[in-house]
Amino acid sequence: MIWTKNQATIVNTHFKLFLEKDGLLYFQVPPGMDVSKFVRELESTGRECFFSASLAYANVFFKSKFYALDKAGLLFHFPDQVFKVQRRKDLRLKIPVNYVLKAEFSNPSKQEEMLSRKVFDLSAGGLSFLTDVEEESTFVKGLLIRDLSFVIRTRKIVVDAEVKHQKVVTSSTGKKSLKVGLIFKNLRAADSQLIASHVFEESRRLFLRFL
Repeated sequence: MIWTKNQATIVNTHFKLFLEKDGLLYFQVPPGMDVSKFVRELESTGRECFFSASLAYANVFFKSKFYALDKAGLLFHFPDQVFKVQRRKDLRLKIPVNYVLKAEFSNPSKQEEMLSRKVFDLSAGGLSFLTDVEEESTFVKGLLIRDLSFVIRTRKIVVDAEVKHQKVVTSSTGKKSLKVGLIFKNLRAADSQLIASHVFEESRRLFLRFL
């Protein structure tokens, strides 16, 4: 994904070629793209663009300046720095400490009781939440949590989730908590896309602070 400095234009495309001798990257021109408008916008913002790329081994961010347009596609200079975000299939967003996202679900030990736990991080594939260390024996690997719910952009998402791991973590204040990692089961495509979009947008804002 390529986006312009003022975020007026976002381009979903594919990397085509790297010319090491010239230090240039080639990207495919997507069908229906208004290339002239894109180039005019770049000229007014110093030719700088921001990039997010999903690779087999990581998700990466970088910025680069537009070089030219030719028959092969959009040409950009090779970036000075590349930020490798994560080695995982789905980009995962750690929820900022000043923001609270809650996951709600039935207590596995007492189905009539509803639990609410603070989400630690989130991706299109799953989430993790924090709970008391004493609940280690409750949230065992393989446990299926039905109808787990949380809200993204005012939309309530309800999905089944399976416990994949648990780990004791310590906060900056020294408090110990149990971090329980879940993977979503049979998540609707529309909900998955919404989560992925939200995670990307929030990650992009955090990334821009370093540029």
